[in-house]
Amino acid sequence: MKVLNIDEVKGERLGDTEAIRKVLVYSENLMIMYAEAMPDGPPLSHSHPNEQIGFVLQGTIELTASGETVILKAGSSYLSQMNIM
Repeated sequence: MKVLNIDEVKGERLGDTEAIRKVLVYSENLMIMYAEAMPDGPPLSHSHPNEQIGFVLQGTIELTASGETVILKAGSSYLSQMNIM
């Protein structure tokens, strides 16, 4: 079992943006990541082979996965079973 506190994970900037991500716990098939993006910042695109679970703490995001685009707001959660772009 892997257990950690988010404060134990060093954040990294995403490209030339002000966005920060922290990869928390993961396995071969599943990953959970913490991300902060700035309002009106550039879109953050990435892909990976893992399933991903997410939860929006505040604000809204546009998420596209497996060719489907949804708008998520604070309180929304998602499970992406394919690559995210």
